[in-house]
Amino acid sequence: MPGSSEYRNASNYRPEIDGLRAIAVLAVILFHAFPTRVQGGFIGVDVFFVISGYLITRIILNELADGTFSFAQFYIRRIRRIFPALLLMLASCLIAGWLVLISTEFQQLGRHILAASGFVLNFVLWGESGYFDTAADTKPLLHLWSLGIEEQFYLVWPLLAWLIWRQKRATPLVMLLIFTASFALNLKGVKHDAEATFYSPLTRIWELFAGALLTRIPASLDHLFTRPWLREPLALAGLTCLLAGFYLIDRHRAFPGLWAVLPVGGTCLLILAGQQSWLCRLLLGNPLAVGIGLISYPLYLWHWPLLSFAFIIEEIDPTRSVRASLVLLAFPLAYLTYRFVEQPIRHSLPPRMAVGGLAAGMLVVATLGGLVGFNKDWPKTRMDDYFNPEIAKAIGDWDYPGQLTKRQVSGLDIHVNQSSHPEVALFGDSHVEQYGPRVSSLSDAGQARPTAFVTAPGCLPIPNVFEDEHGQCLNFTKRFEQFLAEHPSVHTVVLGAYWAGYFIEQTAREPKPGDHYRYYFKKDKDREEFRGGQGRDKALGSFKQFIRDLRHRYTVYVLLDNPADKRFDPLGMLGQAHWRRSQTFTLHPQTRDFRQQFPAQTEQEALNQEIRMLAEAAGATVLDPAQQVCPAGQCSVLDEQGRPLYKDSNHLRPYFVREKMDFMDSVLRQPSTRIVQGTSNHRDRPAAGEQAISLRN
Repeated sequence: MPGSSEYRNASNYRPEIDGLRAIAVLAVILFHAFPTRVQGGFIGVDVFFVISGYLITRIILNELADGTFSFAQFYIRRIRRIFPALLLMLASCLIAGWLVLISTEFQQLGRHILAASGFVLNFVLWGESGYFDTAADTKPLLHLWSLGIEEQFYLVWPLLAWLIWRQKRATPLVMLLIFTASFALNLKGVKHDAEATFYSPLTRIWELFAGALLTRIPASLDHLFTRPWLREPLALAGLTCLLAGFYLIDRHRAFPGLWAVLPVGGTCLLILAGQQSWLCRLLLGNPLAVGIGLISYPLYLWHWPLLSFAFIIEEIDPTRSVRASLVLLAFPLAYLTYRFVEQPIRHSLPPRMAVGGLAAGMLVVATLGGLVGFNKDWPKTRMDDYFNPEIAKAIGDWDYPGQLTKRQVSGLDIHVNQSSHPEVALFGDSHVEQYGPRVSSLSDAGQARPTAFVTAPGCLPIPNVFEDEHGQCLNFTKRFEQFLAEHPSVHTVVLGAYWAGYFIEQTAREPKPGDHYRYYFKKDKDREEFRGGQGRDKALGSFKQFIRDLRHRYTVYVLLDNPADKRFDPLGMLGQAHWRRSQTFTLHPQTRDFRQQFPAQTEQEALNQEIRMLAEAAGATVLDPAQQVCPAGQCSVLDEQGRPLYKDSNHLRPYFVREKMDFMDSVLRQPSTRIVQGTSNHRDRPAAGEQAISLRN
């Protein structure tokens, strides 16, 4: 994570700020390497944000005051500071990716390299987020989301500061307004869409402006903060806030939100206490802390790709000793990068030569990333020679909900096959979305009813069920009610979801490694967790009542879930570790037989039977896809042509849905006779123009 270090050569250099950088980068590294031991370490990024806002603003405003500010010089310094280590790391990841990744993984890495080169990776990761997304551990450039936010700040703030500088009294006011607006958006957004709030610059910029505001403290207050009797309490309070943040904050908290005040406030207090504070000198200004702070940027860049590639190669969590060794390896890599790449380019080469070379190098890396990421036929990696191409192709094969048209209706993203007057509405999560290719296929043949998919990943179609990290799920069923009220053409509703993911996996007493979602049932003041509470039973009761309410006006179908099993996952079919596989060939997938059958999961079958009885008791018709995947209860992972049926352990591939999943055709197809004796062939269809009733929620 970069901060500005141009100030290091100035007479007002503050070594304790480099010490703060050391704390921030060590916290992040320990969190990534040992997430169960240092659960709040990720707030080190927030410390970096405050430092960067403070230092960059101090440089800009001091130069404006001296009349020496130049946009060209500002961005030349930024390029010379940020590009050398970043360019080396991105190029190294591109080479490592070709060596150890399969083509689908390499394509994602290429897209991330392109986005990181343009400092917009935070937006790309935001768009990729979801419970069916690739695991974070297997994204070697995941950590560069924060660099994107900083660079977006550097792009906008110098121009704005230059525009308002002549009105000196307006400068702190504008900074305060931006801080307040961003903080308010953060508080609001974290309740509705945690992923967007985490990655968006609009909800993060207040952290940088918290540091920026420190440069505009009135002289009277600044003089007060330098008093000896106040320095130590400020430093102690700041350190306490940081320690409290590391201890209290974890991935289950709604973050950033109000919790981010701890690292942001703590960092501000430590900066205010300054180098004259004994505590700051002792903890932050000592040579070891300052030394780590000086290499914090390349250390931040190197540590995560090392850990991420280890996760990818092992395909299981690397042992603690492996992770510890990689963390230790990051330190000499960071020092060598700082000593022999950063420093010579920043201080030895002429500015124009350095900037020209760095810009050209970044353009080359970005171009290669784009070619890899968006050309499906070209990127053949070294590892592809060791894998069955059909299995490798299945990984990441996500094309849902097919070729349907996306529209925004009633505050919901819906997908329709042909008409703005749908007759069938499919409501649920990605396990409903996956049937989009079938609807597209029927539509292409002129056989599909006007159909709308009202879906959102990770969202249960059940009133009063919530999950804080899926902001799109807020009021999910209420917004669906509104959609129905605005579309009286709908006469059939299909409800479906990844039932096992919620009612089996989410109700286990202990979460699986990496599982950070927590679903709960909440009505009025009654809140019951799925895991460790009565949320499951109350949610099923709410679902039953929801079906009954819908039955007043609609024909209701409940879609049971397709079988789920880790043996379906193509990634698991690739055998054991990439490195071991490439060296020994003992688990070459082309020599292994995946056509053997295995019985369907009895636990899931029991859950499907429970949902079947509940749905039928409420008056719904049940649709069961199990026979298409596991006929007679026996499951196969490949079809007759050797193609995996699934893209992961629980999502069907588009081709299989399109070609084989015809169990729902009676609901989706246009009937041969629409009207018999003047009445609809669907007995629960509302009369033309009649509004749907408000459903109980």
